[in-house]
Amino acid sequence: MRTRFVKSSENNTQIRIQPCSLDQTSTIFKIASDTAFFGEPVEIYLEDRNLFCDIFYRYYITFQIDVSLVAMINQNVVGFIMGCYDTKIQIKQWISSILPLIMKKTVGGQYHFGPLTWHYLFALCRQKMVEKKQVIDLSVYPAHLHINVDKDWRGLGIGEKLLQEYINLLKGKKVVGVHLNTTDQNQAACKLYEKMGFQLIASHSTKLWSYWLDHLVEIRSYGLRL
Repeated sequence: MRTRFVKSSENNTQIRIQPCSLDQTSTIFKIASDTAFFGEPVEIYLEDRNLFCDIFYRYYITFQIDVSLVAMINQNVVGFIMGCYDTKIQIKQWISSILPLIMKKTVGGQYHFGPLTWHYLFALCRQKMVEKKQVIDLSVYPAHLHINVDKDWRGLGIGEKLLQEYINLLKGKKVVGVHLNTTDQNQAACKLYEKMGFQLIASHSTKLWSYWLDHLVEIRSYGLRL
């Protein structure tokens, strides 16, 4: 994929959408960590950023960097989109390669497990055992994505540009569909997905974050056929 230059409607800001590179990993992880708790820093519910990034993003840097894009303004990464062509393969590779890495670091004391992390892990286990499992038809929506934009650079249409380039990338690979997960707490993102043609394909309420929030959260899955 070639770098694409687009201008924001505000301030004529020039935004470049280009393939991700390994030397941008720390910046990508910082953006992800700074907004991990419904737009707030990850430290609200996990003490260790490295643990969070290894669980949720290490796979894409390691195995799917060719399916990852960044948004650049000047020389700064201001947003990213990561994902994969085939979620079934992603799950198998995560279990066989990333999970052992996390376990090794855990045994080696490389993560900080504080009370917030233990609360979250307990809530996650409870969710898996008690709550309804959302099933996505991976024959229809085999690809998936994660998207994030730096808080200081929102409102310039960066998310829409990243999504469009990612969709074009998937279409070029003849992928038949893509899905993503979000929550009702992120209304701006939900509106963007719907604007881009994504449809709500599954949803359910969860108590996963009940230790930190005084209300239930609705987990939403959106899908787009390509």
